[in-house]
Amino acid sequence: MGVPELRNKLYDFISHADERFLKMIYAMSKEYQKPNLVGYNSDGSQITQQQLIDRV
Repeated sequence: MGVPELRNKLYDFISHADERFLKMIYAMSKEYQKPNLVGYNSDGSQITQQQLIDRV
């Protein structure tokens, strides 16, 4: 199944979804948009993939 077909199927699911399903999709979407965490500095702050690449 290609991307256009997946989008259409997801649109159908979302259009007919109940509140619980919509909240799950929303939470998953928010997590997906977060920077790619790859580790932590010695002070406990997070290191993203881009920050690690910039260091190198």
